Amino acid sequence: MTHIQQNEELKRRIWQIANDVRGTVDGWDFKQYVLGALFYRFISENFARYIEGGDESFRYADIADDNEDLAAIKDDASKTKGYFIYPSQLFVNVVAKARRDVEEVAALVVDTALQVHKDLGPGLLETVYEAVLAKMLESQGLKVERQKSIPIHYQGISLDEGFRLDLLVDGQLIVELKSVEIIHPVHPKQLLTYLRLMDLPLGLLINFGAPLLKEGLSRVVNKHNNFASSRLRVHQKGGAS
Repeated sequence: MTHIQQNEELKRRIWQIANDVRGTVDGWDFKQYVLGALFYRFISENFARYIEGGDESFRYADIADDNEDLAAIKDDASKTKGYFIYPSQLFVNVVAKARRDVEEVAALVVDTALQVHKDLGPGLLETVYEAVLAKMLESQGLKVERQKSIPIHYQGISLDEGFRLDLLVDGQLIVELKSVEIIHPVHPKQLLTYLRLMDLPLGLLINFGAPLLKEGLSRVVNKHNNFASSRLRVHQKGGAS
């Protein structure tokens, strides 16, 4: 994600949060809330630029809080600027940690998958679609884990690699990818099992082998009934109630 894209995403998040609280607080508190967020963003970006010193190969926000070099950075910043901000406390990282609604995440994934299918077409290997989709989602500020190994614990038996997820998006949405002519009935059942084992509410089964991607999209739900924010109009498989 470019610096401009990051700034646009930060602006979008700020105003999304502001709109969420608009009707629950009075006008003055609302102004204080928004102005406070904007001010914290300003000092965070100012501090990060100071630490980076114009070095485009170094990004302070990516440094771990326990990095051994932080002690010297903290000492210098405290003396020269009068304050210090840990990387995890930078505005950009605080915003990134604010979990989006799972339906919002699912809608972004579907929109992106439709674009990938439109541009690349059907017939490629699943791994190609997986890599491209993951990169495009990451460029939109989503955290994406590929081929994530999930342990299974059952009656005293522990398996470090019980199963692998194609994609885990934002830590809450499982995305399983296929590139086949026809989805087998076991595939949505398999996804539902993953959701139950991880206690997650929603998963997407996306078949890039379909001539039209909307025909290869399926939602699988697990104890999930909050569809108010859903923009998806795809096949849905009922899960655990």
